[in-house]
Amino acid sequence: MTELDQWTEREILYPHGEAWLAFHEAPDEEAQEACKAQLTIVEADVKKAIREKVLESYHNGQNALRMRSRETSNQGNFPPAVRSTWT
Repeated sequence: MTELDQWTEREILYPHGEAWLAFHEAPDEEAQEACKAQLTIVEADVKKAIREKVLESYHNGQNALRMRSRETSNQGNFPPAVRSTWT
């Protein structure tokens, strides 16, 4: 979970927070419009990063299921106590 927390801070919180802060601290309307455009880009990047992370997690889950399926198919239909003596 620590790795996920670090990823969240690095990819979501910090970029979005910095862009939001810049928007609110912009000295005039022109600067605020530029910051707003940057904020829109950052929000799109954040959404993309989240989608990529979810897809990565999905693929990891699919791979884990495949590995588990191979392990159980190699052990046949023996009772768990017998299978555990083989590993």
